[in-house]
Amino acid sequence: CFTLLDTPFENLIGFASDNASIMMGQKGGVQALLKNKVPSLFIQGCVCHSMHICASKACSELPSHLEELARSIYSFLSNSSKRLQEYEEFREFTQTNPHQLLHVSCTRWLSSKQVVKRILEQWPVLVLSFTIAAIEDNNNAASNVQNSLTNPITQMYYAFLAYILPDIIKLNLDFQSESYRMHKSITCPVKGILGNFVKKEIVKNKALHEININDPSVYLPIAEIYRGAKGESIYIKKASSISTTELKQ
Repeated sequence: CFTLLDTPFENLIGFASDNASIMMGQKGGVQALLKNKVPSLFIQGCVCHSMHICASKACSELPSHLEELARSIYSFLSNSSKRLQEYEEFREFTQTNPHQLLHVSCTRWLSSKQVVKRILEQWPVLVLSFTIAAIEDNNNAASNVQNSLTNPITQMYYAFLAYILPDIIKLNLDFQSESYRMHKSITCPVKGILGNFVKKEIVKNKALHEININDPSVYLPIAEIYRGAKGESIYIKKASSISTTELKQ
């Protein structure tokens, strides 16, 4: 194409593409071939894809039982009309919003924001429903779910996900915008996320590129990490039943 248009490669100043290996591979990728011809070429990969990889990596550190809990709740209730009817009665008794529980369709937490939200808002009725099923029906599956639901650490995890996922998803959508976004409108949300676990004076006084994430001294102590208002509320109420080891995990 460049040859047909009689355009020298040296005129290229930048190359942007998705992060597929055929485009961004270090050896045979298009960007590598272009860099061989134009060493000064600026390369920009897909920010959205990079952000998704970062978020997915972070979510992979979450305990696997969190996803198993969401699947178990849905499966246990949806596979029995009797259980669903009883659950609806408990919901009416506790005056919980009549929102349907959702199925976890994939393993990516970024796609499960609504699942997390529904479970969290119906937590009290879920505890009541599964406690009764575990005791009256002597059901092992219900007992396992009930044990998870009554664990304050599990509830804190869900509260944190409900707090942080909307910010991550919104930031990803901002990078997909077709209209120009001011640099500040992007850096502010990023700093907002960092402010949950990086020392406030560092977030406030340093530019993003100046924050060395490989330096342990920039991070807040475990006890000072912000987990969202609901997560903090759960911790304050249940602090006596949460060990330091559980909190660090």
